[in-house]
Amino acid sequence: MSKGIASRGTEEAPARVAIGRVGFVGLGSVGEPMAANALRAGFETVVFDPRREPVERLAEQGALVAASVSDLAPRCQTVQIMVATDAQLTSVVEGLQASGLASGAHVLVHSTVHPDTIREVGTRLATQGIRTLDAPVSGPDGAEAGARSQDMTFMVGGSEEALARVRPLLEASGKRIYHLGPELGAGQLAKLAGNAMTMVSMESTRQALRFAERAGLDPEVALELWRHTSGNSWAVEHWVAMHELAARHPGGGSGLSALGYKDLSHFLDLAHRFEIPMTLAALASQLLDAHFGEAGGPASGASRPPPVPPTAGPTLGSAS
Repeated sequence: MSKGIASRGTEEAPARVAIGRVGFVGLGSVGEPMAANALRAGFETVVFDPRREPVERLAEQGALVAASVSDLAPRCQTVQIMVATDAQLTSVVEGLQASGLASGAHVLVHSTVHPDTIREVGTRLATQGIRTLDAPVSGPDGAEAGARSQDMTFMVGGSEEALARVRPLLEASGKRIYHLGPELGAGQLAKLAGNAMTMVSMESTRQALRFAERAGLDPEVALELWRHTSGNSWAVEHWVAMHELAARHPGGGSGLSALGYKDLSHFLDLAHRFEIPMTLAALASQLLDAHFGEAGGPASGASRPPPVPPTAGPTLGSAS
């Protein structure tokens, strides 16, 4: 797999006409601000999510509203997808295929899914002349904060030509666009590894907070002082913000935890294939807090049972 980096507009942007009308499916805590960024950048945008609230907010900003994926598909030349699970992604793609998404269209998958899944949907779309880009997202302060501040990081696998065509749309939400090679799944490999690092760090922080509480220390003071020690980490810096995110998440803290469990499961499956021991990630998957942020306050290190893996529920927008 080839490696490369293209960032901060280092390549000439293609004509915006190549992108055409944009469709956005999945308007959760990350998808909604991404769709809003596309609107602010001047892209005519059609949105769909089963929940009315984000759709109505975007409609007030000028978005066109689709009643379903089937209604959205024939109206768009580029479709961005930000759904929660592999099964939801497959369902959305089936709807696009069956509903007239035209040959020559581009589908950008921003969800975090198994590389096998993105390759499967890419192969299916290619039979209809539709190009797929594997483009999961993150940001220095997380994907939601990155989307809201237009400071996202994109990890892209797929055709360099396709990326050049849609680059202005991605740049509406962030300028760090890493092209990781022509193979679909490359972006997912990078995203899953990064998520595994984050969740291992989150678990170590939770255990340190449990220790502090049991020892009679004020956990909020402990979090503050750790920011100024060698124990500082992304998890320490963003512990409170992650609890606030859990409170806003459409699935609550349990839904956010289930997405983390899904990502760790994908990461560990790939590690087994590569015959690489990933003991910390495996342990973190067993210790993952099933109700992150739902009790004990943002500085709590309370232990809870592992989450139930996510299913293809009705909420499309709750992506990790």
